[in-house]
Amino acid sequence: MEKYTTKSAVLFITFNKLEETKRVFEAIKNAQPPKIYLASDGARAQKQGEKEIVEGVRNYLLSAIDWDCDIKTRFSDTNQGCGRGVSNAVTWFFEHEEMGIIIEDDCLPHQFFFRFCDELLVKYKDDERVSMIAGTNEFAKYREEKSNEYFFTRSTYIWGWASYRRVWKDYCFALSFLPQLKEKMSYEELLYPLKKYQIKKRRKKFERIYKRKGSHTWDFQLLCLNLMNRQFCIVPKANLVANIGFGENATHTHNLNSPSSNIPYGELLFPLKEPDPFEENLQFAIDYHDFIMPKRTLAWRILKELSRFKRRFV
Repeated sequence: MEKYTTKSAVLFITFNKLEETKRVFEAIKNAQPPKIYLASDGARAQKQGEKEIVEGVRNYLLSAIDWDCDIKTRFSDTNQGCGRGVSNAVTWFFEHEEMGIIIEDDCLPHQFFFRFCDELLVKYKDDERVSMIAGTNEFAKYREEKSNEYFFTRSTYIWGWASYRRVWKDYCFALSFLPQLKEKMSYEELLYPLKKYQIKKRRKKFERIYKRKGSHTWDFQLLCLNLMNRQFCIVPKANLVANIGFGENATHTHNLNSPSSNIPYGELLFPLKEPDPFEENLQFAIDYHDFIMPKRTLAWRILKELSRFKRRFV
């Protein structure tokens, strides 16, 4: 992997995946960030042996830092869960940093990712149109794009990303701003160019988070904020981060054969040239949402319900 020394502060969020943590941290270590923030959620009380695993991950990280850098740690004594644990860690990070890179323990970055974030964090630091920089590109057809090294979308991608304090300061885990948002615009306006059934699905998700004052995830809240502010996420032409966390032990990404698992890396040309014109790639948004929210047939829905019934009662 090509050597590149990053100029950005890095937040590394871990939990109980020691082997994945080692692989990802080696990539971070190769980039030698000047500031490293280590956030680790506490073990679950009901999970026997997890406390020792979590402590093992923390001890490994502290022993593996062998370059000159500032180190800050946020090691929780209690388990906050995937939602609050990650979002609280990001809040902590931006209390100290104006901008920076966020990486979770199953997101393996290429060294191009750090240079990509370095250049664009500085370039769009004061540009309110841009909210974040992503590292993942799941679609080969967009990785073959010839004219630009990156493009813009209003969707958010968090398998390796970078952002700003000016954006995160408005993040709300409970989506308490949802009633005010609905007064300003309809879901059709908010979620354009999604299809009707996709809008319905997103609406249900946002409403559920608001009703429950939170969720077991944190990323839908960031998506809602980005859509409300009509801001852009930057997506690289080449994939720069591979998700190595798919499998039976994963919290959300169970299918090891998913096309989103371990996507190959690509290459970019530096220095990066801004796309002209500065506008959203609407076709990418359509393709992405057709991929993550395909139209389901009646037969598929029946099989899904049978599967849920089996898990519950058989």
